[in-house]
Amino acid sequence: MHWLTDSVPATPEEILVEQVDDYVRLTWEKTAGAHTYTIYYAEADSVNTAWPQHILATGVRGTAWYLPVDTTREAGLSFCITANNRYHIESAPPGKSIIIFLLILNNKNKSIFLKLSRFD
Repeated sequence: MHWLTDSVPATPEEILVEQVDDYVRLTWEKTAGAHTYTIYYAEADSVNTAWPQHILATGVRGTAWYLPVDTTREAGLSFCITANNRYHIESAPPGKSIIIFLLILNNKNKSIFLKLSRFD
């Protein structure tokens, strides 16, 4: 059975972030050996994948995720996505995380500022 493997899946490297109404939409390319994905999230400058409280969702089968955001306040959000195989072996985190700074100019004009940050 070809799906019975204990190899580590490839790491999702490219994460696209866009604002869709009152949501942040994360999308990424399907990676080799991935069956599901784990999305990490923090309201900080970085995400620590060793901390379970940073897990936003696990067992994600698609390559897109919508996160509702409070568009009435300024917030800094960090995201990281890892891949998992059928045995739940998780890939290493990517060499960088996506850090999103939401700056609310007023209720009608919203902006998202993106910055890439390296993992330590």
